[in-house]
Amino acid sequence: MPVSYERDGKIAYLTIQGRTDLNLFAPDTVYLPLYDALVQYGQDEEAWCAILTGEGNKAFSAGGDLKAYEKLDKGYQREVGGMLGGQNPQRSLHTLIRGELKIEKPMIFAINGLCLGAAMVFVMCYSDITFAVPHAKFGLPEIKWAIAPGTSASRLQRLLPWPIAMELYLTGRLMDAEEALRHGFINHLVPADELMSAATAKAEEIVAMPPLHIRRVKQVMLADRAHSLSASQQLETMPGSIPYNHPDTREGILAFVEHRKPRYTGEKPGPPSAAGVYE
Repeated sequence: MPVSYERDGKIAYLTIQGRTDLNLFAPDTVYLPLYDALVQYGQDEEAWCAILTGEGNKAFSAGGDLKAYEKLDKGYQREVGGMLGGQNPQRSLHTLIRGELKIEKPMIFAINGLCLGAAMVFVMCYSDITFAVPHAKFGLPEIKWAIAPGTSASRLQRLLPWPIAMELYLTGRLMDAEEALRHGFINHLVPADELMSAATAKAEEIVAMPPLHIRRVKQVMLADRAHSLSASQQLETMPGSIPYNHPDTREGILAFVEHRKPRYTGEKPGPPSAAGVYE
């Protein structure tokens, strides 16, 4: 299973088991199973708190598997459109990435290594309390491969000081766990062999609280977050947004796959065809 779901008493444990030991995501794996696991947690009345982590000790997830996007022809956007937009508009990558899946119970993230790209977005969208190991690293390196920022652009500046957020965006550099702790991006830095026990101890502290009161607190916090994000997120779908199969994005992903430096042109895409594909 790309994302396992287990429960021990009142605590649910979700584990990402992506491609390779970096737990990589792809449109057809991990994303929608993660959506389903989060929904399962939301509907599991016996689970009062959840811990999300990655399999192994190398990575929570290094983000999207760009090698899964090797088929970069004109029909690419059409091919993955069903997974990006979702045949069911509620169960979709778009809903998940934008943080629109409402989880009204506490979520603890246990970051066991690299946390990059979409994985870092999930921390920003869904983590209430975050633990990390000393060798963890955080970042949004997509800019190096000309993948435009999505909802992360609306969130990171709210979680980090503006100069730090902008540096991460503009260079794609990685932030180590100590820096993340210093800036308040994570709550706790713990030794690797204590990660799950520390996260579980915090979950046990939470499930000792009155569950309906805990849910109400999170509902209020989510409502405030949604209100403050709504204006900036509208920009993502306004004219001027960069399509996923923009020529520079296609070039960036090919360069990644071919282990070479990308050659960007800054070419402006034409209008979409009737089928919604940019030429």
